[in-house]
Amino acid sequence: NVVLHSGSPNVALLITFDGVALTVEVTDNGRWPESDAGTPALAQRASFGRGLELVRACTSRCTVLPTIAGTRVTTRIPVT
Repeated sequence: NVVLHSGSPNVALLITFDGVALTVEVTDNGRWPESDAGTPALAQRASFGRGLELVRACTSRCTVLPTIAGTRVTTRIPVT
């Protein structure tokens, strides 16, 4: 997803496990594109553009930090 949506040729992935949960961090130096899906009804029918919503639904925490230098998405996935 980061390759498709960020426009960044550089992507870093860091996965750590603390005995309770996995933390997954994806960092790139791209920019968030303006949505071209149009109206909310069209966006709901789009075959793309819901990746972070799916991540949020499957994790206990998901943060997105867009900056001038790029974007970092960090998620925490409990392991039982």
